[in-house]
Amino acid sequence: MPLEIIGAGFGRTGTMSLYTALNQLGFPCYHMVEVIGNKANKSHLDFWRRVAHTPPGTQHDWNTVFANYTAAVDNPACCVWRELLAAYPRAKVILMTAYGTAEVRRQVERLAGEYLTKPFDLGVVVEVVRALIGPGLLVPTESELNPT
Repeated sequence: MPLEIIGAGFGRTGTMSLYTALNQLGFPCYHMVEVIGNKANKSHLDFWRRVAHTPPGTQHDWNTVFANYTAAVDNPACCVWRELLAAYPRAKVILMTAYGTAEVRRQVERLAGEYLTKPFDLGVVVEVVRALIGPGLLVPTESELNPT
C-alpha cells in the first residue's frame, strides 16, 4: 500500500489524535506506538537506526515499514516527511504543530485554511481531517453508503 497521508508534525503536537482520526477514517496509520508497541514491527527500530545514519534526502525501501499502512504520523516518520513525499508524490501532507509565540499563532490564523488548538476534541479532528483529505481518498461513511 502506498502512503496517502504523511504527517509532518513532531510528537506532542496532537499526533495521537491525528493517528486516531486517520484510523477511524479508514487509513491504517503508522505512529511511534506502532514502532514500540506492535510486535509485528520489531525489526523497525533497526530500519529507523539506518535511516538516522544517512544524509538527508536519502531514499530507502519505505515499504519495509509502511507495507501495511496508508498514513504515517509522529516520530520517526515525521523526521523524513520530505523523503516520504518524494517517494509518495501523490500523498497529502498534514502538519500538526504546537503554537509558540502569539506572533506565530497570528501567522497560522492568517495563513491556514483550517487549524485546531489543544486540547483536541477527537470528533472535530476527524471532521477537519475528513475535509482536508477530501472525498477522493476517504472510505465512505455509513450514511454515505446508505443515504436516507
